[in-house]
Parts: sequence; structure tokens; C-alpha cells
Amino acid sequence: MTDWLGMSVPPRTPRPELKGRVLVRALARRRRWPLAVAAALVLIAAGAGGAWWAHRTIAALVAERDRLAARVAALDDTVASFIHDPATRPAAVMAMDRDQPMVMALPLPQAGEQVRGAAMTIEPRAGSASPSGPTVFRVDL
Repeated sequence: MTDWLGMSVPPRTPRPELKGRVLVRALARRRRWPLAVAAALVLIAAGAGGAWWAHRTIAALVAERDRLAARVAALDDTVASFIHDPATRPAAVMAMDRDQPMVMALPLPQAGEQVRGAAMTIEPRAGSASPSGPTVFRVDL
């Protein structure tokens, strides 16, 4: 069909150096694959290493959080039991009805009881059910 257009060309044998150049190019393209594979392996290794590091760090932080949560729960339990313990006395109220210096004496603890501390706060004149005003001093014994 190409005869009628005048496009048919008689076949000829290529020069010998052309075959060598084509083979060099073909092999050069194949040599790029090992570089791409090596780059992909480096990225995979970096990703796996980063994932391992993140997993280890998160596990350590979770363990520390759980340890701190247990400690806070224990301290909360201790404070709650101290405040609601029958051995804890209700605070004494010192009436501030005079403009002169005042002294207040509290009874000594009974035999077997211990004094663990003392504190003084400034409360409203009518008093309050629990300490709510600013603390003047606090002493833990």
C-alpha cells in the first residue's frame, strides 16, 4: 500500500557502531533502576525506624502517665481520708469582736492522739463550714 505513495524505501543494514550505541543506551536506562530501588529502600528503612521510635516513645509516655495517675489517685485518697478522718477536729472559731490583741487556747489532745499540724485562716465574721479565706499560716508537724 505504501508503494503508490512512493514511501517504500529499500531496507538497509545499520552501521555496526549504531548497534553498540543503542545497546549502551538500553543498558544505561536499566542501571537507573538499582538507584531507584536503593532510594526506596532507604525511605522504607527511615519510615520503619521513625515508626519504631514513635511507638517506643508513646509507650514510655503512656507508662509514665499511668504511673502519675496512680500516684495522684493515691495522694487524693490520702488527703480525702485525712480530711474526713474522725481524728480530724473541726476548726475553732476565734470571735473578732474586740479591737485588742487576742489569745486563744485549744485543749491538748487526749492520750494516744497526735497533733499533725496547725493553720490559721481569715474567715467571714459569721464563720464558715470549712476554711475558705486566705491562709495566715500553716504548720505541718
